[in-house]
Amino acid sequence: MSSCPESATVSSQDDVDKLNSSCYSNIVIQDGMGTLNFTTLEDTNKITAFDSPVLETLHFPRLHTLESLVITNITALTTVSIPMFSTNLVEYFSDGTFTTSNDWPFNLNVSTAPKLATLELANLTSYGNLSLFGVPPPYFGGGILGTSNISAALLVQTDSLVEFVNLKDIGELQIFAVPGHAYSFDSLRSAGNITISNANDFLWINFDSDIWPELPLIKINNSLILESSTPPDPNYSSNMKFGRISTVGDNLKISSMSNVNMDFKGITDVGGDLSLIRNTNCTWNFGQVTSAGSLTILDNDNSVVPLFSHLETIGDIHLRGNIDTSGGPNIFPTLVLASGNVTVEAWNSDFDCSKLVSQWNDGLIQNLSCNGTGGTEASTPNSPNPSNISTANSNDSNESARLSTGALAGIGVGTGVFVLIMIAIILWLILHYKRRLQNLERAHTQTLSLDHLGHQQTPGDPELSGIHEVDGTGIIREKPHDPIIPELSDSRPELPTSPGRSTSAQGCDQLEHPAPDG
Repeated sequence: MSSCPESATVSSQDDVDKLNSSCYSNIVIQDGMGTLNFTTLEDTNKITAFDSPVLETLHFPRLHTLESLVITNITALTTVSIPMFSTNLVEYFSDGTFTTSNDWPFNLNVSTAPKLATLELANLTSYGNLSLFGVPPPYFGGGILGTSNISAALLVQTDSLVEFVNLKDIGELQIFAVPGHAYSFDSLRSAGNITISNANDFLWINFDSDIWPELPLIKINNSLILESSTPPDPNYSSNMKFGRISTVGDNLKISSMSNVNMDFKGITDVGGDLSLIRNTNCTWNFGQVTSAGSLTILDNDNSVVPLFSHLETIGDIHLRGNIDTSGGPNIFPTLVLASGNVTVEAWNSDFDCSKLVSQWNDGLIQNLSCNGTGGTEASTPNSPNPSNISTANSNDSNESARLSTGALAGIGVGTGVFVLIMIAIILWLILHYKRRLQNLERAHTQTLSLDHLGHQQTPGDPELSGIHEVDGTGIIREKPHDPIIPELSDSRPELPTSPGRSTSAQGCDQLEHPAPDG
């Protein structure tokens, strides 16, 4: 777009007629009245119209280039006409990326224009950002003229009825619904993100495949978010059908919904977290989901955790609520691998964990904590032994689920303390026996010293100092050159002797071979 040097502010047709150029950088319309016809304007970057309660018509017959149109709080406005308008086209690709013929696709922002019925934009088919709030309901079979031709947009935001029957590709769709407003997406095939908030009547949020099965499936490249929606009374539909949505590339989040029945029978894959959190009196159908990044279903009052009858691969699973027991304990009958942590906190006491434990034993579930019957319940941080995993209602220790990360940490700490205690005991024993060994060596040394130096005698002991040896004759010899001291008393009677034997020899013979009597 060319750079227009001037800006202009107008409020009446006289102000418009005084414009002396066909190109302006910005046109501001404030306190406008009646009909404003910009007959000479051909090129501008932005038109802003606001706070003009009696303005009814805006007409730009020669304008062909425009980047942004903003209309705010113009309660009498019925028509905006730009018949020569042309813009930069937005082109989408199957992976969700897009290109434009220029850097600035057209942006339209309308709020509080309750009588706007005609938006003539020369059959404009693509938008950058389209924001429509507080615009009127459509004519039967129509809508605001100018939006029904949209085939592509980077962002659409609305709380009003807009016909999107030709919309094929969108970067982000945000619907803030109110009663009686309908949304039809007959041609939609891809979206980056879809968010639906404050919806009260779900009949006209049409992503259904039952009525028109020939409509294309929808691939959501990023996230699908449903939140804060409640039908006000039974006169409004409580059914939301998303049968045409086939895949969600990132997260599917449903929160704070009430009294809604949601059918996602077309979805097979969720790339991120599939979460149902703090919903009330709701039902869900995810019967065709085969894979998801993780599964989080928590605190849904008066609602039953749905079955995932075709789920095969998953990361983490965290379920807290009433578990559906109608099909028995096998809530993941086709599971191939749960690679993360599986935590089941059943509110209903009759939930049976035995099948989950069996899948854990078979290696299909990597880590399991389940508080139902026949299962396991991880101890709390206040338990006497934080590494304990207790088995409930089961005598088979093989059915214990694997320990949680906290329990493993407790085991590690306990093992470390045990090892330190054992090391201390071993060191004490070594020092104790070393001291005993030293005492024994000291006692032995003293004994040897006494043997060589003499021991302390008592008064009745014979004098043995200087003893050297005892020879074979029974004579105790003193140190060399000492006289011989007889060992036996002289008063002992002599034994008979035999010729040729010494006295000592004879004595020995007599002791060994006593002579016969006579």
